Amino acid sequence: MKRNVPFKVFRNIGLPVVAAGAVLFTAPTFSEAAANPLYKGDNGEKVEHLQELLAQQGYLKTDKVTGTYKGSTKEAVTTYQQKHDLAVDGIAGVQTVGALTELSYGDEGALVKDLQKQLNDLQFYKGELDGAFGPLTDEAVRNFQASVGIAVDGYAGPETYRELYYRQPAQAPVTEEQPKQEQAEQEQAAQEQAEQE
Repeated sequence: MKRNVPFKVFRNIGLPVVAAGAVLFTAPTFSEAAANPLYKGDNGEKVEHLQELLAQQGYLKTDKVTGTYKGSTKEAVTTYQQKHDLAVDGIAGVQTVGALTELSYGDEGALVKDLQKQLNDLQFYKGELDGAFGPLTDEAVRNFQASVGIAVDGYAGPETYRELYYRQPAQAPVTEEQPKQEQAEQEQAAQEQAEQE
């Protein structure tokens, strides 16, 4: 027997699927928020993508997805920042957008490049800052996560961004690329300091 599915079912199911597809396929454009933070009063496609992400995670009502960064969007961003222990300023900058998008292996764009830079500054990432989340970025994220005592999963989400921007690890791990002489000098200096105390 052939069954007719009412249009209402497609309308109710189709809209979220279309919205999710729009976010998925236009995320590289959204990643440009890394270079240009979004503020109250901004409008356009990037704001709409931010609002869709906030709505998907339950921080913003879907009827507030308008493409204009109004008070409701700022409140949603602020609530997200508070819940994930990020800097609370109501601005959707690198940390907030990066945490919202949860970067992982295969992602590309400005947010990945900024993640690589932060990991490079902390001596976890040794590759080219190319904006491609490949094996070197994955390894750097995992090493960083291990060094600060959070779940080691290779995903740069809220917990990783919080630790990356607001807490520094004790020391980057020694890699095979680091000269053995430098490692020996560090160990000797630490031993001498311990003997003096």
